[in-house]
Amino acid sequence: MEIQKMEINEKIKSVIGREEGALCSSLVLGVKDDTLSGKVNSLKGLGIIHILSISGFHVNLLEKILKKLKVRKLATGIIIVYSIIVDSVPAYRASIMKLSASFAHWNRKDDSPLGNLIISAMFLLTWKPYLMFDLSFQLTYLSTLGMILLSEPIAWRLAEIR
Repeated sequence: MEIQKMEINEKIKSVIGREEGALCSSLVLGVKDDTLSGKVNSLKGLGIIHILSISGFHVNLLEKILKKLKVRKLATGIIIVYSIIVDSVPAYRASIMKLSASFAHWNRKDDSPLGNLIISAMFLLTWKPYLMFDLSFQLTYLSTLGMILLSEPIAWRLAEIR
């Protein structure tokens, strides 16, 4: 998949320009390109370097775009292919969680974000057990767990403050 990712990266750069294409490839595919090496320090200084990291946000954004384009039935498959192309633990986590939620919806079952998170962790650890020691795996699951468990209490606190 890495070869296809680099081919897509080069195609993007040839169409929209070297520097702009490198930035676009980084945002969309998570490609680390030497073309951006001068800009990376500026992005770090601004505190926005994390934007260039593929995350669940990218998967959610892709899903919203696909729904707007009226390809809802193909969305899950496209999201899975996208996560395979970018080959990123956060993208895998988000796409497996989406797939789990879709299966629950198709089978008219309740889906829970916590259950979907556990299913995705079990799937990834069964597929690649060494991910347990990968910092990206640990951070994506801990941050997602925090969002799932703490979003309601924080919302209540904020409502009380108003």
